[in-house]
Amino acid sequence: MTYVVTTDYDLSQVVAPNLPLAPQDYDPRYLDQLNNILRLYFNQLDKIFGQLMATSSPVPISTESSQSADWGLQVARGLVAGASQVNIFAFSDNVKTTLYTLWELTGTTQYAFPASAVTMTLVSTSASDNTRATILISGLNSSWDAITETVTLNGTSGVTTTNQFLRINNMIMTSTGTGQTTNVGTITAKNGGVTYSQISIGVGRSQAAVYSVPNGYTMYITSINAFNGDAAPGNAINYQVKTTNNAQTHPVTLTVLQTAWDQKYQVIRNNPFPYTQKTDIQWQYSTASGTHSVGLILQGILFSNTAT
Repeated sequence: MTYVVTTDYDLSQVVAPNLPLAPQDYDPRYLDQLNNILRLYFNQLDKIFGQLMATSSPVPISTESSQSADWGLQVARGLVAGASQVNIFAFSDNVKTTLYTLWELTGTTQYAFPASAVTMTLVSTSASDNTRATILISGLNSSWDAITETVTLNGTSGVTTTNQFLRINNMIMTSTGTGQTTNVGTITAKNGGVTYSQISIGVGRSQAAVYSVPNGYTMYITSINAFNGDAAPGNAINYQVKTTNNAQTHPVTLTVLQTAWDQKYQVIRNNPFPYTQKTDIQWQYSTASGTHSVGLILQGILFSNTAT
């Protein structure tokens, strides 16, 4: 991003001087005249620089493309107060003719949000995900405020969270079992037998097209890319976005978007689409026929409602 430097004074106009032509023979008077011209010129430059000062709130100047690229990079680096990057990666190889939220249990189990904040029990199907393995859960509490918790696994024995989660936005493995490089078993976060998040074998993180916007924030979608694993023309994928605004006294569920595509679906938003606080979002898919694999890459910015 480029900044304008301003001044509280009128700036003098400085023009490069016309220098005299040098004589063929040495002439001290020529050197004196040249030095005097250059001295006056540099004195004017010094005066200009002395008047300049950077404002406490620089004015950004940029084109739309450079502004979005530079500002997005600063957000990703954590250098923009009140803003953070949201990346959602989702995948299923079991997308069928019935609409399902894209997640680990697509095609067999519809995703459901907890009715209230509850503790989660984490367990692996493999004893190799032992007490050296840890999982970072990112979600929301009963007030819809963002919370995180790191849980140390115990293989096939369940470990219950300290916090109660109203929503889980993602889980990621932060350390592995002894001698491992990723999770050996399927890791689930459950309450009352219902799975609210899952890490499939060897993936190391959840892959669910589910997001709930924290209290006090707005999430702006900047780009969406989805891919159909069956590249043959005519194998259409049906797609929709479902939202529920839980900030309302009587929450309303909307179908924000419906469309169909064959091989690839891409949206780059010049004006990012906002989702307000306490909104649940699910990205859902089905096939026109057969069973296909679908992948989703979604990018957005989570922005504090009090940020300026």
